[in-house]
Amino acid sequence: RDVLCVAIAGLCHDLGHPLFSHMFETYVRGEAAKNLLARRPPGYETTPEGAAELKKYTGWEHEQASIAMFRHLLESNPHVKEGLLKFGLQSEDFLFIEELISPPAEFGKLLKAIAKMSIGMEDSSQEEPPEPVDWPCRGRPHTHAFLYEIVSNWRSGADVDKFDYFARDAYYLGLNSVFDTRRYISSLRVLRDKRCVVATTAEERNIFTLSPSEKQLDSLRMDAADTRASLHRKAYQHKTSLKLDFHMRRVLEL
Repeated sequence: RDVLCVAIAGLCHDLGHPLFSHMFETYVRGEAAKNLLARRPPGYETTPEGAAELKKYTGWEHEQASIAMFRHLLESNPHVKEGLLKFGLQSEDFLFIEELISPPAEFGKLLKAIAKMSIGMEDSSQEEPPEPVDWPCRGRPHTHAFLYEIVSNWRSGADVDKFDYFARDAYYLGLNSVFDTRRYISSLRVLRDKRCVVATTAEERNIFTLSPSEKQLDSLRMDAADTRASLHRKAYQHKTSLKLDFHMRRVLEL
């Protein structure tokens, strides 16, 4: 079930990704916010209610659209959901798939707890145990935390979504990618992260994470960083790409 859910989430992660890459995403946020404020009285955005409503538009991400389309897919095609249930999925698995596509924002609290403990471990004078934090997901328990690092990695951003565009964009742009996806995946291990303790009555209170072997960790991270930097420098943030983005937004605004 876990393997099937991760596979479905990987396939559906970018369902809601609009055309023209992230340029259109920026355009949608701006236009949606402008249309909202045009229907509201002047100064509405400065009120607590207005700021909260405006944030729904300015903070829109394509993963939200992916989840909406995934739900629509199941609701509009009952035979698809029935087939998945017959294949072994259960009702909570559909929520799990949505959480894999877009991990809950509350994962930020886990990151803060991990960062705090990392600093404490470096300072030998601090020996306080980690403060328990709530597990933010309902699709799977905290013991399955590592599964949330495959499609959209809330920890480091090293996930199959990035590996996909690393390989595809480098190939079609004629760039040499130093990052070896197969080597990275084959080196992964599931490790207990003692820096994070979940508020639970279960015997196992730590979460588990995916990590390459310590021997290869630094070189793999450097390869991924070099590939990403090269793509941004030679393509995504290239002056010609930025000019095209600007003019395309102007065309759409007309």
